[in-house]
Amino acid sequence: MRYKVVELMHGDFVAEGGSKETKFEGSLEELDTRFPKSRISGVDQFSHREIEDGCIRWDYYFYKSTDGLSWEECDDPRSSNSSRPLTDLERAIDRENRAMFPGDFVKDDLFDYDDFDPNAADEDWYY
Repeated sequence: MRYKVVELMHGDFVAEGGSKETKFEGSLEELDTRFPKSRISGVDQFSHREIEDGCIRWDYYFYKSTDGLSWEECDDPRSSNSSRPLTDLERAIDRENRAMFPGDFVKDDLFDYDDFDPNAADEDWYY
């Protein structure tokens, strides 16, 4: 089975139209490897994004095909492998999220990882 991810960028508040671009086409294994689903907010490259109060939006649609010719829309097929270690980017964005939105995180947060110390010095983090 082949999968495809299409980015739809809207440049105004009208729902119709926008520009489409295929961001990925290949096997599920390639999709999971190149663009892993992340449990950290703001990391997943294929999650909805917007700027300018939603005037400019990027949405991602997943498609599957058995023959590579006819495509049908499907849910995000990537696995949510919560046991894989966090990447450096995920750790950095999680640290930033926790610093900017501390009320969103509680002590027994499911996404917490053992070695996270909010008071640790981080030379890559600037306030």
